[in-house]
Amino acid sequence: MLSFKYRSLIVILSIGICFLMPCLLLYYLGYEARLEWNNNALVANCNVTDHKIIDKQCPYSCNCIRTCTGSSNNQHCTTTCQTCYYTCFDGYIEVQYNDPYDNIYKNLVEICDSYRYYIDVYNKLNDYPLNNNIKCFYNHNNPNEVKIDLYNPVVYFVFFIIFAVLGTIVLIAWIIFEIINSNIKNHLENLINNLKFTFENKKNSFTYFS
Repeated sequence: MLSFKYRSLIVILSIGICFLMPCLLLYYLGYEARLEWNNNALVANCNVTDHKIIDKQCPYSCNCIRTCTGSSNNQHCTTTCQTCYYTCFDGYIEVQYNDPYDNIYKNLVEICDSYRYYIDVYNKLNDYPLNNNIKCFYNHNNPNEVKIDLYNPVVYFVFFIIFAVLGTIVLIAWIIFEIINSNIKNHLENLINNLKFTFENKKNSFTYFS
């Protein structure tokens, strides 16, 4: 059995990789980054000047083959697939807006991503008629960053809490396990020592009377 030092190292590394790293990524790159963008956002009146539909290649699994080995009672199966591609579509609206200094900006805003059918993207973009004014948000540190809606950082914070709680539970469970394991080990050692002591006393008594 591994020593306590090595068990501790394995558990701490596992918790760090499985829980601590996702927590840090979710908090700093997810929650905090989006919250900072929202805090730096200014409201603008955007005029929709154009619709753009861009086609691209989207991957999907195809030509899958299931391979099984072993007997019927102890069978191991694996599925291998090729990567195929189909034409999918992204939809953008082009918006024009001013900053408080009357500088004019014109940028694309993504409305839909990787739609399978062109007509679905077309219909989605029609929710934003040309020459119509809509509320938008841009980053005052970089006015070319524009969005129709603010980020929702709460989702990242919720997942951060979930991973943090799970990591804490695993750590507490390991500590409890080590305490119980240590107590059982000490109890067994004391029991063995008592048995040895009793056996030695009986052996000495037997030798004495002999």
